Amino acid sequence: MLFRRLYELRAEKAAAGERVIVVGPPGAGKTTFIKQFLEPKLKERFGDLSRVRVEEVTAGLTPRREEAQGDRREVIRRIISRRYINGDEAAEKLRDVGGADHLKTFEKLPRDFVEYLKGRYGGWSLYLFYIQPDAEEDRDVVERLRKIAEGVGVGFRWLGLEYVPPGVVAMLKEGGEGYVEEQLRLYRRILEEFGAAGGRLAKLWELGRSVAEKTGEYVLESSRRRRVSWPKSCFPSSQAAPRPALCRASPPTSYLARGSGAAG
Repeated sequence: MLFRRLYELRAEKAAAGERVIVVGPPGAGKTTFIKQFLEPKLKERFGDLSRVRVEEVTAGLTPRREEAQGDRREVIRRIISRRYINGDEAAEKLRDVGGADHLKTFEKLPRDFVEYLKGRYGGWSLYLFYIQPDAEEDRDVVERLRKIAEGVGVGFRWLGLEYVPPGVVAMLKEGGEGYVEEQLRLYRRILEEFGAAGGRLAKLWELGRSVAEKTGEYVLESSRRRRVSWPKSCFPSSQAAPRPALCRASPPTSYLARGSGAAG
């Protein structure tokens, strides 16, 4: 398993209390970390999981669905008008959440997200989970991914935090460099087609999967108007057939951003 030792070491640090909120970028490996490493460690430390509460939250997103409701133009207007605060201010507002200082790692966070954490997780321990680009474990494949991404002109960044998405690393090991490069080029072309240089799509993508799923119809309609060339593999003959990750309405690689114009 990729990054196994890293997951194990992080679980040792995160299992400090009976109520833990795991925060991190989308696709950072939070669910794998919790289910396969953190919960077993908490069970070992506290005897059973009936006393323990563990939740995960994608940085910048709240589970409320209101922001994804209504006319798609109104949805996009709400998305791009969100107010942000810097990581230092977020940590200050969350003084009653243990480990909130870790949020200083982010350049910025949506104010409503910080308010959500404050209202729900007072007295909990917060653990920021992500794989750093300079992680030593599986360094060879991480370096290969970095070179491919640089060649394509994309970066892995979320709200100013640079990280390594383990799902894309696994894609590289399983599918090879050519497949990953093809997927990243497709994603960049989609960004360019929808005016990501102006920041609008980057703002849209910052909200991640929950909103991307709701606005998928808008993306598809715009792609037809702009005559985006989608690969045939995006439209399998059977609904059960898998599609490449970047063909989905809310791709696992939606946390990608163009090199110099990265989201965040």
